[in-house]
Amino acid sequence: MIRARLCFLLIAMSATPLMAQDAPRPRSQAEATSINACVGAPDMETRLDMCQNFLNAHPKSDFREMAMWMGCTTTPQVPVGGLQYCEKLVVEFKNTEHKEGALYLTMLGYQQSNDFEGMLTYGELVLEENPEHWGALLALAYVFPLRTRDHDLDKEEKLSQAEGYAKRALDVVPRTPNPNPEAITDDEWLMQKKDLMAETHKALGAIAMKRKDWASAEGSYRQSLQMANEQTGELFYQVAKALKEQGKGDEALGMLDQSIARGGFKMPNGRDAASILKAEIVTANQPAATSAPAAAPAPAQP
Repeated sequence: MIRARLCFLLIAMSATPLMAQDAPRPRSQAEATSINACVGAPDMETRLDMCQNFLNAHPKSDFREMAMWMGCTTTPQVPVGGLQYCEKLVVEFKNTEHKEGALYLTMLGYQQSNDFEGMLTYGELVLEENPEHWGALLALAYVFPLRTRDHDLDKEEKLSQAEGYAKRALDVVPRTPNPNPEAITDDEWLMQKKDLMAETHKALGAIAMKRKDWASAEGSYRQSLQMANEQTGELFYQVAKALKEQGKGDEALGMLDQSIARGGFKMPNGRDAASILKAEIVTANQPAATSAPAAAPAPAQP
């Protein structure tokens, strides 16, 4: 998956509200205290509570849009609570300046809720607003292979869609400027873009794996390894798997050793896929046991 720290960092950059010079003024001290509690909440759960309290107490406030947006920004950490604010925001304030961000956060919320159809719907809405939104492109490129099974009648259609998203991301990410120079330096942004490119090549590797195009999968995963700031055990495992399927067992073993040295690739059941694959290759490489020599024939009876 796209590394959460990258997505959440960029979300946080856009989520911090700035009071414009022409921003509305609270009508009472109670309203001011309530909206400040919503905006300045110390954690996401508290923010949800404080923003809901504000909306309940001040249904006609000029800060209603801001409160909904702040509630929406909790979606990555509290998807069930945050989603309702994002959806209400884009319905009640159709021209909100936060529309693109709200749609994107809704997409992430549905992704975390394992609602593929909802994620796809809102991902496409994000791309309607901004065809070069790298976050939506990468998320969709990542999820489609996971949701594609070998016997799906529309398998190739899904994989072609995913490939299209990934290739668009390969074009967009390198020329995306630093979204907030006050929060991260240009050098830090360049490092993060390398990780984003690595994630894109990783998605292309997964697409090739679904197509059983082992050579293309190997190439994409190797590119991901070259670009990633942190070479993970999973990436080495995926290269090894592609090599093994091409009959390159010895090369695969070298990659698996590097995977295991980095913690391997843990499966949901806790077992290490790299260790399992290594054992399979080693066993397959062992010569077959030779048969015991046939017994000498008994001497003929006189």
